[in-house]
Amino acid sequence: MRKILVATDFSPCSNAALDLALEIANRQGASLTLLHVCEVPSYQYFGGGVYVPSPELVDVIRKDAEAGLEAARQRPGGHGVAIDSKVLTGSPGPDIVGYAREHGYDLIVVGTHGRRGLRRLLLGSVAEIVVRSADVPVLTARVPSERPATEANTST
Repeated sequence: MRKILVATDFSPCSNAALDLALEIANRQGASLTLLHVCEVPSYQYFGGGVYVPSPELVDVIRKDAEAGLEAARQRPGGHGVAIDSKVLTGSPGPDIVGYAREHGYDLIVVGTHGRRGLRRLLLGSVAEIVVRSADVPVLTARVPSERPATEANTST
């Protein structure tokens, strides 16, 4: 394993994915790329109108993402690991998979929020798209809850 791609949305789950990827990269001597895909909002109105953000707003979104990636690159645990970063604009799930394919990554690491039911249906799951579509292994990471479900349902 030489190249690891870590997709991030800067959430705690993504931070857990980065920590896990750094651990693997340290052990394997692999390089690591942090990837953030900005999903620029656009809205279609009833009657045919469409809102598309201005180029200035898109630039602000990209600059915020680049600052977030730079902060993530400074995360502890990355000593000795070559870390690159990349910001794309598009659709996160397909673009993560496409970037990994185009650039020959051996592993994709992505955080997952573990949504279920209606929230998953409404919000979708980037991690699920990546797992289902990728040509290489995908490792998902989730921040463990503070109390396991069995403890939460037990009275003392």
